[in-house]
Amino acid sequence: MYKFHLFVVLFFGMLLLQGCPTKPSVLPETGNIQVTYTNATEIWLRVRVDSTSTTGVKVYREDTPLATFHTSPLDTVVIDTGLTPNSQYKYYTVRLQDGDEVSPSSPVVSKTLPVTSHHINWSVDTLGTFGSYLNDVAIVNENNIWVVGQIVTDEYDSSTGTNYSEYNAARWEGNHWELLKILSGHTANTGIRYFSNNDIWVTSGLPIHWNGQQWTLYHLWNMGILNPDDGEVTSVWGSATDGVYFVGRSGTIVRYDGATFTRLESGTTDWIIDMGGTSASDLWVATYDDYPHHNAIRHWNGAQWQERWHYQSGAWPPRDQTQPAGILSSVYVASHAVFIGCNALYTWIPSVHTGRLTLPSQVGWEPTWGTDLVRGTGVNDLFLVAGIGTHTVHWNGATWQSLVTLRQLDPGDTFHPTSIAVTPQQVVLAGYNDATGQAIVFRGSR
Repeated sequence: MYKFHLFVVLFFGMLLLQGCPTKPSVLPETGNIQVTYTNATEIWLRVRVDSTSTTGVKVYREDTPLATFHTSPLDTVVIDTGLTPNSQYKYYTVRLQDGDEVSPSSPVVSKTLPVTSHHINWSVDTLGTFGSYLNDVAIVNENNIWVVGQIVTDEYDSSTGTNYSEYNAARWEGNHWELLKILSGHTANTGIRYFSNNDIWVTSGLPIHWNGQQWTLYHLWNMGILNPDDGEVTSVWGSATDGVYFVGRSGTIVRYDGATFTRLESGTTDWIIDMGGTSASDLWVATYDDYPHHNAIRHWNGAQWQERWHYQSGAWPPRDQTQPAGILSSVYVASHAVFIGCNALYTWIPSVHTGRLTLPSQVGWEPTWGTDLVRGTGVNDLFLVAGIGTHTVHWNGATWQSLVTLRQLDPGDTFHPTSIAVTPQQVVLAGYNDATGQAIVFRGSR
């Protein structure tokens, strides 16, 4: 039976770092300033001057000078912070020539993102009896939510002659859960990706596809896609139906392009436990190996894999402003940024252009749990889930909020989360109850 238990950690944290290392588009000839990134309280500007005839450059927001550079040529990043969410700002530059301001650039206008609401109404559903658990969740809408794992009931199963029945998926239909058997139902499913009613992928060690009429299992070894020493696929990720990725043990990565499966090199033999990205040339994975204890964050730029950070047992990196500290467990990509769940003491926010880290305020929960899961809808809507699922916080773009109501629904801290899915209207956590061994779903409406 498949069940992945992430190790207990002592602190919490999240890392945001350079996620899309591609160069911004060429600046217009009439100007030398460009907005490259925004969030709810910051606007990032790239300032470029190719001329060597000037003695400096001054950057303005409206009529307020932000920075002065006595260097030419110039190619740098200016971060305007402390801004008001959902507000518009105008920027321009002037060149300095013998102390005088000359040749103002064409202005650029940008708007900060709005903050999202911390308010969520929660409901709790219990599925199955002892031996039940959930591994992944997909949200279609408030009346169509899918979970996969293993769900055991006390119903008689005439096909096996046992006094219990096994299911490996369930669907929320607006007022109740329908238990489902994908294929036989006896093999636990480990991941799900929902594209449409006629295009659903799940994993159970192998990919399984729903075409609107039937489920089809693709045996990647029998098909000659995987080698004998490749591992089973345990997760599925993709942003489009013609770019679906199946990842799992022994560093296995298989891509489906809408017609064929292709085995991809991952550069590692560790278990790939999480994946995210923006395109086929910008993929991020979190990898894990039990023995020797090692895990890492790796990035694919379209040509090669690069290990960006790693943790090895007994070799903790310093908690400074150069790298995340400790166990790396989850990866989420949003708007030219990568968020990484780890058990550092702080939440990290670096430059999306230079990788320089800055240190914001701490997350608003007790610093006794690590961040196992990170998901959201963007840089102004993030959820961090600790090893105990009701230790969950929300970032709305400007402030952190501990989801106290969620904790009150599980005062015994018995919920063990394995997955989280987020849409602008819904937040769903899935996992199991440590005390009763039952599958649990926390459904949040916004």
